[in-house]
Amino acid sequence: MDTVKARIQGNATVVTISKSFNVKPGTEYRFTKGKVGTLILTPAKKVPSTIEELW
Repeated sequence: MDTVKARIQGNATVVTISKSFNVKPGTEYRFTKGKVGTLILTPAKKVPSTIEELW
């Protein structure tokens, strides 16, 4: 398990995700705070803009 520290960048608090998690840059996530301060990132589902994107 990796350990990271939160840091301030502009008006945001940032937590760096290690490359070992294979997260693609630009991927959008929904962010929730669970019990006991657990931070949960869930990939946001992209809504298709055309019928072709469904297939």
